[in-house]
Amino acid sequence: MHRRLLAEIHELTAAIGLSPTQVLQDWAGDSPGITANLKRIIEQLVRAEVIYQYVYIDELLSMTLMKHTFRGRKEPSRGSIPRRTHANLLSEVYPMQKLRVIRGFKKVPKKIINIIGAINDLRNTAAHQFDLALPRRSKFEYKGTNLFTADGIQALQADVMEVEKFFAPWINAIAVEFGLRPPRDSDSPN
Repeated sequence: MHRRLLAEIHELTAAIGLSPTQVLQDWAGDSPGITANLKRIIEQLVRAEVIYQYVYIDELLSMTLMKHTFRGRKEPSRGSIPRRTHANLLSEVYPMQKLRVIRGFKKVPKKIINIIGAINDLRNTAAHQFDLALPRRSKFEYKGTNLFTADGIQALQADVMEVEKFFAPWINAIAVEFGLRPPRDSDSPN
């Protein structure tokens, strides 16, 4: 199974142009071409991570709204009309709008609101600005840390985990229990 998945990853990264090995082969002898393509790979990876984290926050907000809507009642099955209607409605609402609705029934700490707002802004930049890697590259930051560095991505991921812990603390517990995520010091009860 792993071999098949690894083969698919290699095929996709080559097809999308995200294989550094392929770049080195295809652009052999053209140092500026290699540099430009390796920078493009980094930019695409960073853009993908920002959008992934944004979509994950959107899902956490949708789950919170779903739980609130069906609170005190048996949650409808996945294929039921009320569930599908609610899911269709939520798919038409942006995360910042969902957050405003949630704040109407749940106290959300300022820190969480700020994280969601900052990631929303990053997503908008990543989705609408083609040239992240050009001169403004140094400006593509999260909380003062360049997102084209491991520190920047780790800061973004850590804050998304804070949002997860607030809206769906049970997700981290399950992920740790099933070995999908290593336990962190902040996961242990004090």
